[in-house]
Amino acid sequence: MKLKHLLAIGLLSLVPALGNAAEQANAPTATGETGLFTILTGDTLPRGGWSFGLYYNNWDRVLDLDGLDVEEESVDWNRLSASVGYGITDRWELSLAVPYDDYDFDFRGFDADASGLGNAILGTKFRLLGNAGDPTTLALNLFAELPTGDDDVASDDAGFGAGLGWRVNKWAFDVKYRDPGDPFGEELKGGIGYVGQVSERFDWITELVGTFYSGDDDFNFDDDDDDNTGFAPFDDSYDLTTGGRLWLGADGNWAFNFALRTNLASLGDIDEHCPIGGLLGLTYFPRFFERPAPPPPPPPP
Repeated sequence: MKLKHLLAIGLLSLVPALGNAAEQANAPTATGETGLFTILTGDTLPRGGWSFGLYYNNWDRVLDLDGLDVEEESVDWNRLSASVGYGITDRWELSLAVPYDDYDFDFRGFDADASGLGNAILGTKFRLLGNAGDPTTLALNLFAELPTGDDDVASDDAGFGAGLGWRVNKWAFDVKYRDPGDPFGEELKGGIGYVGQVSERFDWITELVGTFYSGDDDFNFDDDDDDNTGFAPFDDSYDLTTGGRLWLGADGNWAFNFALRTNLASLGDIDEHCPIGGLLGLTYFPRFFERPAPPPPPPPP
């Protein structure tokens, strides 16, 4: 195991012990909806409020393609995404995210790349339980993936999905179902997140997200599309992400985001795969910082 791998894994364990409600750490996620880095909370944008997100994400994935007679080969997945969001009401928000994906495949020493615009993600989120400032909120998330992307990285068909986001004080939980469209198989994601408030303007966010793929890992390029429906390109993954969200500006609405990420499912084969990734981001989200109560008025003379 290389020294840089040990250092990166060590950094992933450095999570601040301080905690506060995860609501004050909300910002657009990598897919545009309100939440942490990738986990959705039960909160939504306030009525008339805008959000903006610009993210670079890197994930490590493992291929298992029997149709190519290739086993356990790694993929370096890079995504640059931009998103905007708007609060229709205090309980209903809309978002739109456009990703650019780059896949670096390593087939036993032979490198192959695939890159291009991914399908645009149109999302809507409804807060079902709780109000702004409450310790617990629950929201329903629905989204469609519009067939606007390049054939090299995205499906020609429209995709769709649904999920729930739940915030409980400094914890966040979400679950999401996704059908990306033919020829790819369905996905199920589940995540848990924790927010530690280091200071009034610095939040430390940790997420653990499992992604489970359904479908066949045998993709036959010579047959028609019907035979390739339900193709599962990657092995299941367990991404541990931890990093900071530093709020900037006089109003504290802008934030600089950074984190390290590792795929726990690849740690056993660290000599063959480098499971270390991460993210960088710049986000805008309407929020307010907690202010100390004003001092009581002086007693009358």
